Amino acid sequence: MSQERVNKIIEILLETNDSYITIDNIAEKLNVSNKTVRNDIKLVENVLLEKDVYVEKNRGME
Repeated sequence: MSQERVNKIIEILLETNDSYITIDNIAEKLNVSNKTVRNDIKLVENVLLEKDVYVEKNRGME
């Protein structure tokens, strides 16, 4: 787990102009596997929940 990568995922989520962004898009931006992003998303959700920010997931997008 990389705290820097978790922070970058949060930045990507906050900066996206679309309603949704796929795990594959995030992985591509960070040059990591989509499995790495899926694992990190759990940490991202925990960080954001502490700030009362919720991540909406849509499994149909992938």
